[in-house]
Amino acid sequence: MKAAEDYIKTFSDHLKAQGYISQQVFNCDETGLFWKKMPNRTYITAEEKMIPGHKPLKDRLTLALCANANGDCKIKPLLVYLSENPRAFKSHKNLKEKLQVMWRSNPKAWVTRKFFVEWVNLVFGPSVKKYLQEKNLPVQSLLILDNAPAHPPNLEDDIL
Repeated sequence: MKAAEDYIKTFSDHLKAQGYISQQVFNCDETGLFWKKMPNRTYITAEEKMIPGHKPLKDRLTLALCANANGDCKIKPLLVYLSENPRAFKSHKNLKEKLQVMWRSNPKAWVTRKFFVEWVNLVFGPSVKKYLQEKNLPVQSLLILDNAPAHPPNLEDDIL
């Protein structure tokens, strides 16, 4: 608790020293969603669960969500799924580009370093720049990340 309280003060002092306001501070984190998994508590009887061939579905996707501390700028999410071209998109070839997410795929549906850097360069950077220019703010922002393997420690080197 003491360390957390100390860090809040240190972080606040850093923001003031660098001249950041809440509209310039962004936070990004990933969340996994098992969108076909049955809930732990259901009305399925024990006999139905024991039916041969009954296998719980664990279809996973990962979303990287990002917004500013003020809450008025939400960045287009990064969605990572198992399939590059799901069956639902087969008859609508251009549908994926029109989605309100940046769609990527890999076998485990995890955000990788390559996907994250690509998202920062193609989505985050331009969106934040446009937002800050519309608000007549300095084009300078702070992106807060955890230490997930997909988040490169020297992200500044990868930004175009």
